[in-house]
Amino acid sequence: MKKILIVDDENDIRELLKDVLKLGGFEVLEAENGQIGLEKFRKYKPDAAIIDLEMPVMNGVQLTQHILEERPDFPVLIISGYLHKYAVDDLKKLNVREVLAKPIDITHVFNEVKKLFS
Repeated sequence: MKKILIVDDENDIRELLKDVLKLGGFEVLEAENGQIGLEKFRKYKPDAAIIDLEMPVMNGVQLTQHILEERPDFPVLIISGYLHKYAVDDLKKLNVREVLAKPIDITHVFNEVKKLFS
């Protein structure tokens, strides 16, 4: 079973993603900020991550940089309601697989996660 790390400071988003991914056969780990996300990434060795950009303590860009320094081919999906603050092309230069805007289309997110493993 593939393990997905969800890192988002919005509990409702984490819960929605967790429920859908579990129904789809994935194991799910959750973190409410980048620092906790990095700790869980190192401890539990997930297979992919869904990361929000705007979070307290450590934002999604910082978290993604740390993750990809340690595992350059690790699949990361970015989701954010603040994409206007970031250049999507710059995010993709980090080797992010996909950048999705909030509000999220849960079916689209699920399909993007499945594509990571096909």
